[in-house]
Amino acid sequence: MGQDVLTISSHMVSADIVPWLGGGLARFSARIGTNEHHLLRPMAQGDLEDGKAHRLSSFPLVPYSNRIEDGRFTFAGREIVLSESERPEMDSIHGHGWKAQWAVDDQAEDWASLSFRHERGPWPFSYQVTQNYALTGNALTVALLVTNLDESPMPVGLGFHPCFPGQKTALLTAPVEKVWLVDDKILPTEKAVPPTEWNLVGGVPLMGMRSDNLFTGWRRIARIHWRDSEIGLSLRAGGPLEFLHVYAPDGKDFFCVEPVSHVGNALNLSRQGQSDTGQRVLAPGETLEAWMRLEPFLPRF
Repeated sequence: MGQDVLTISSHMVSADIVPWLGGGLARFSARIGTNEHHLLRPMAQGDLEDGKAHRLSSFPLVPYSNRIEDGRFTFAGREIVLSESERPEMDSIHGHGWKAQWAVDDQAEDWASLSFRHERGPWPFSYQVTQNYALTGNALTVALLVTNLDESPMPVGLGFHPCFPGQKTALLTAPVEKVWLVDDKILPTEKAVPPTEWNLVGGVPLMGMRSDNLFTGWRRIARIHWRDSEIGLSLRAGGPLEFLHVYAPDGKDFFCVEPVSHVGNALNLSRQGQSDTGQRVLAPGETLEAWMRLEPFLPRF
């Protein structure tokens, strides 16, 4: 996909990393015989050339995930405004990492280490992020480490935003307990028992799920089967990634299963007294780490 893409490989799997575009992935695939199976939605060459970060196969979420209502919140007694635009959700979604240019600090055939530093701006805190990709056997592990470089405490959240192909034939299984319902702005309003069509514990088809919701009580494991494929995928997560956001848009042939550390709009919900948002605060010099592992398997139907 060109000289601006860094490729790592091991055994039957390989991945393309795009340092200059969010340090994200443009491809993760497995080869069985002569067949290549795309385990993540592959990024089109045109989208890569146009720098469309939202079309990456996967990208990091830092220093927060999902939306912040109206692009503003209050923290430590001061109001912070992230966006003055007419569509603040476009400027205050998923943090900074997915649109940043990352430096390649080190690399080998089956791993790479990237980093970027954020200086104070509308987000009035300085921080450093390291992102490590490693292929071990046929598993891809991505780790995120964020360090508060500021002189004051900084609110923080981490996560990953992998997108998968084949919504029409995909089945998702994940041990979860409840789901956050959302309003017209896709902001969380209340927790509820998942309806039958969202019963991830028993496994559900992604087609027709029509979800842009976050599930709680997640046990950090999910499995994806494609009914028309000889291969499946397991997703595991570690660190503070205790929530699972599922995005299954109606009429599209892709979906996203995102391990994250907090509820959307957690900064405002926490201030309103919600105690189970997952929102965290890093002291000056403190580091928070999270990881995601993607591993193909041969499903048994």
